[in-house]
Amino acid sequence: MYFDRFDLDTIATTVLSIFGEAACPETVEHGFPHQPSALGYSPSLRILAIGTRSGAIKLYGAPGVEFMGLHQENNAVTQIHLLPGQCQLVTLLDDNSLHLWSLKVKGGASELQEDESFTLRGPPGAAPSATQITVVLPHSSCELLYLGTESGNVFV
Repeated sequence: MYFDRFDLDTIATTVLSIFGEAACPETVEHGFPHQPSALGYSPSLRILAIGTRSGAIKLYGAPGVEFMGLHQENNAVTQIHLLPGQCQLVTLLDDNSLHLWSLKVKGGASELQEDESFTLRGPPGAAPSATQITVVLPHSSCELLYLGTESGNVFV
């Protein structure tokens, strides 16, 4: 079979018609993410993390090693912080929510999973700037995060 030009829809339709649904059980994504909005790096683990405006996270390690995670919300990733010496990272989204992610082994393969999420809320009637997170700093113990807000408050 010959294709005059590279047409993914035609190729996919042909593969499905020949081999059926079993031939394409999953979609694989590879390469640099679209619309990057945040970047994080761990020198000890040699992992680069890139967040996007659509809420996706891509981790890059050794050549050929890639992991992808997707926030349930469709909000931009504004900050990524890899926790020193651990296979964990914290993301901050533009809706002011924090998310903890881990690389976990599941069924013999590693995958990026969201463990927890948290939104900093102020007292009723407080200005939004009182809790709008602008700075995230992981403590050296990796058990605490320092959160700085737009109004100058610091939370632990």
